[in-house]
Amino acid sequence: MPSTRLQRRGYVLVLTLGLLALAAISLAGLARYSLGLAATSRSATEDLQRRWGLASVRHVLWERADEILDGQVPPDQAAAPPWPKPASLFVSFRLGGQKFEVLVADEDAKVDLNTIHARKPDRLLSALRHLSQEGLTARLVPQRDNRAAFSSWGQVFDLARLPAERDVATALIGASREVTCWGSGRLNLRRASDAAVRETAGVVLSAGEVSELVQHRQNWGGEDVKVLLAQLGLRQGKLAALSRLVGTESRNYSLWITISNGHRTWPYQYVNEAGPVCFAW
Repeated sequence: MPSTRLQRRGYVLVLTLGLLALAAISLAGLARYSLGLAATSRSATEDLQRRWGLASVRHVLWERADEILDGQVPPDQAAAPPWPKPASLFVSFRLGGQKFEVLVADEDAKVDLNTIHARKPDRLLSALRHLSQEGLTARLVPQRDNRAAFSSWGQVFDLARLPAERDVATALIGASREVTCWGSGRLNLRRASDAAVRETAGVVLSAGEVSELVQHRQNWGGEDVKVLLAQLGLRQGKLAALSRLVGTESRNYSLWITISNGHRTWPYQYVNEAGPVCFAW
């Protein structure tokens, strides 16, 4: 009898230990599942916040780019020297634990590579060397069956040859300060740098005439571009050709948005090309 009781007690003990082990395994699995749900929920929340922030920034800044850039200059100085006026604006802010870095830029204040290619393709390489110094190798693979010869940076630069330690988006932001694939073809003389004016006007003017244009712009009153060009004394043919390359208004803007959560970065570029076009890296 005592032996039977001991066997029963031993069986109950083993059964109890087994149940405890099973419960522990189940709780561990439940804990892992709960942690997985929490991580998924956190990731989904961050993703929604990133997408919402991206859409909000694009909506607010894209439609007001011209107004935002003009707002950097006091009204009484908007139509008077010195030139050029600001052609870009950088802002940085945090939204729900994510860092947003935003660059608004006037693409019509940059040298339009498509315009250079259409009129003097032999000047493309020198223009890139003068205006784009970010360690990027020129590739220059124009499209032949499209209205624009270049519609992406991959056709302009050999991005595959960028050193591994260099971030592609950061390099492109630096490389595109003075050049663009998405301009209207008419350089805004109010915001373009002297270097951009030289490269664009050099398509139709001699070096001496280009220098005159840059010099006259220093004291320009900001009125109609015809007043400025009239000071050059150009022949009618050259004057007409130059008038098609320069102006005082902008229609095309770009928006660089870089979002970081401390572990990963999402860079986006929005440009005008028959409507907003987004590039992501």
